Amino acid sequence: MRSSLWAISPGQRAAKTPGFSPAAILEQAGRSSHYSAEEVHELSFAGEPPDPGELSRKWHQALDSAKQVVALLPSDEVGKCALTRDGELYPGAISELEESLKCDEVVFHAGSIRGAFPRLLDEL
Repeated sequence: MRSSLWAISPGQRAAKTPGFSPAAILEQAGRSSHYSAEEVHELSFAGEPPDPGELSRKWHQALDSAKQVVALLPSDEVGKCALTRDGELYPGAISELEESLKCDEVVFHAGSIRGAFPRLLDEL
């Protein structure tokens, strides 16, 4: 699965919530997200409603991926947007992240409410 890496949404950084580490937030998300098939089928969808079992599997895969990312990132960078040195969203898969971090190919942007996406410039 290739996607931009956001360990936790900007503006929702775990460090600002006493008692909640990124891992604790992910654990809570896993424990508090159980819906019955009936509840899923009662929701309104633009197309066919998703299969509740498949929806659950995808949710748990996403949580597992997020846990892997949190484990790999430096703790002070969790919650920030991962970017390439060129200022693009980091395109690598989780399997590539550790090597990219070792090679100093990833930079982080904290983001803010009503903030702007960064534009990185070379030092003059």
